[in-house]
Amino acid sequence: MTFQEGLNNLDLVFSLGKTPPTSMTDLLFKAQKYMNGEDALNANGLAGLKSVGIIVTSLEKDVLKYGVQLQFLAMNNEAEYEIVLTSLGIAKALGIKNLKLMTDFKLVVGQITNEYEAKEERMKKYLKLTTQLIDEFNDVKFEQIPSENNSSANEVARLASTEDASVMKELLMEVQTIPRIDELQTLSVQ
Repeated sequence: MTFQEGLNNLDLVFSLGKTPPTSMTDLLFKAQKYMNGEDALNANGLAGLKSVGIIVTSLEKDVLKYGVQLQFLAMNNEAEYEIVLTSLGIAKALGIKNLKLMTDFKLVVGQITNEYEAKEERMKKYLKLTTQLIDEFNDVKFEQIPSENNSSANEVARLASTEDASVMKELLMEVQTIPRIDELQTLSVQ
């Protein structure tokens, strides 16, 4: 079912009648239940439920494949920041002090390296959190790579999106239900 068909689904219309959405985000979350994952919420630059892939390779060529299911609405750049933050978190947990991140995220890397300015409030929050985490390392370098050279990470992301238990044994998995920048707000309120 396509995005448009999902929005026109009678079950969705009935559900919305019982509990009207309070925002566009709420509407999209409700709508995604009525369409397949690939079509869900890819309208207007929104990334719906996404899975992302991270590959950590040591100097000794040991490889760790890590998948994250993002179970919240995120713009593409927000999802890219989530990948960078997860990568930094994994490196920190492994005790890595010097790190090279290879990615095809031009805007996000440009903001982190001060080549571009983060203008939107959410991007500013992501940038601040990312730079705070980077400060905990001795050295972090970013290498811009072409998208076609990122196929291994894309394959890990594809595997992370499956619910097939045999496939999921190939990688470590995490399910993230809220953006990392919102986790901080939740923790500070408690």
